[in-house]
Amino acid sequence: MYGADYLPVAPGAKPERIPRRHMLYGRITRVDEEYGRDVRVSPHMVAGVLGATAITRAISRLIATLVRAPSAAPARGWKDLRNGPQFPVTQIWLTDADGVVAPVEIHGHLSSGALARRDQVRVAVRRQRDPYRPPRAVAIENLTTGRMLRPRGATLWSHFGPALILQSLLGLVLLGLLVAALLRTRH
Repeated sequence: MYGADYLPVAPGAKPERIPRRHMLYGRITRVDEEYGRDVRVSPHMVAGVLGATAITRAISRLIATLVRAPSAAPARGWKDLRNGPQFPVTQIWLTDADGVVAPVEIHGHLSSGALARRDQVRVAVRRQRDPYRPPRAVAIENLTTGRMLRPRGATLWSHFGPALILQSLLGLVLLGLLVAALLRTRH
């Protein structure tokens, strides 16, 4: 398997380092089955979001207790947020005009008829952080069908969800107001 930082070359030749974004032209020789891969979630990011959210939850529980309202549903915890979302990965194999075969990964859902064997394609690729993985397709132009594909995988923000992000932002604002009030009383 070729590293993500290098373009595949003929046997015995020196591999050429690919730039940050590169175009590959070729014919699809194989489309592998789709499989799921987890998005890595930093424990520091989860701790920051949960810490800021804890402030909002504590204030909302205090208000719910004062007005004797039922408390909210249980919140997502550390283990749930630490396990990132899965996104589909499909690997395709391209053969260029010189007969060199190059693997390319597509992150995100790919419809069944979007790419087929023997389709002529132009693929904008970007190297991945892991040097042992093939380049990731950013944009795919199927020259056979005239279709343009822009695959998109899951993100960290879609994993957290808008409610948790809003709660953590509100918690940061409340913490900022509390710190500002404490600093004001000292002077």
